[in-house]
Amino acid sequence: MAKKRRKLQNAVLFHHPDAVDTSRPRLMCRHAAGEGFLKAFVRHSGVNGFHGLGFEQSHFDDFQSRIGALDDQNRPCHWVGLGDMAGAGPSTLMLPDPSLAPFAWRRRGTGNRGYSLCGLNHTIA
Repeated sequence: MAKKRRKLQNAVLFHHPDAVDTSRPRLMCRHAAGEGFLKAFVRHSGVNGFHGLGFEQSHFDDFQSRIGALDDQNRPCHWVGLGDMAGAGPSTLMLPDPSLAPFAWRRRGTGNRGYSLCGLNHTIA
């Protein structure tokens, strides 16, 4: 009997181009981990669209470009500001490393505790 595949909940992915770029001359494990996570999320999450968060517009442009290259379903990308996490829809902020403290303090300072924080662990962590 085939195992029923469960649809994952969506998440806001914190995106910085440096965290997922494996085309660099000095490649480190954190870059491969970030790119691997992004590829797996796009291919296997089953979400209707992708939510990104970053420091500047160029980060969203990079986010859209990378997702577009990986996504054969042409799902939309949405940009979320850190202050907009309460209304973003997804209730998880996925970070490219396990350093959750700055984001936890920011979340606490806004009084918005309606979303969880999750980080990707890798070798330099």
